[in-house]
Amino acid sequence: MKFNLAAWCIKHKQVVYFFMALITISGIYSFNALGRSEDPKFVIRQMVISCAWPGATADEMEQHVTSKIEKAVQSLPDLDYITSYSRPGNLRGKRNY
Repeated sequence: MKFNLAAWCIKHKQVVYFFMALITISGIYSFNALGRSEDPKFVIRQMVISCAWPGATADEMEQHVTSKIEKAVQSLPDLDYITSYSRPGNLRGKRNY
C-alpha cells in the first residue's frame, strides 16, 4: 500500500493550513532577523566635468579651459586620476540651421 500525500492533504486541511501559516510566519521572522551589515558600505565617487566652446580648436580648448580645470581639480582630496579630452566642434546634438 502506497502513501498518497495528495489524498492525505485533502483529508487533513487544517493540518496543512497550520503548517503553511507556521512556515510563512517563520519566513517573515527570519527575513526580519537577517543581518544588515554583511555587505560593506563603500562609495564610488566619480566626477564628470563637461565644457563647451563652440568653434574653438582642440588646442585652444586645451590651453584656455582644460588645463585650468585640471589644475583646480588636482587640489581635491583623495583624487586617484584625471582623464581629459579636448575635441573641436559644436556640441553633440546641437544643430546649426
